[in-house]
Amino acid sequence: MSPRKISAAKTSADWHDFSVSSWVAGQTILHCAGSIRLPEPRSKSGDDYVTVKSIEGFDTWPTSW
Repeated sequence: MSPRKISAAKTSADWHDFSVSSWVAGQTILHCAGSIRLPEPRSKSGDDYVTVKSIEGFDTWPTSW
């Protein structure tokens, strides 16, 4: 997630852009992207991604229709 650009020099304090992607067979697949408004500042965790170690309990969706 990153602050949304509102001009060439400024970013929004409330709006952030995000994307959800995966890495399969050496290729990145973008599943969705969008913007979200955060009413309070987010805490800085230092991590820019999440790795799922087990898919048990998750739904599997097709990557093409």
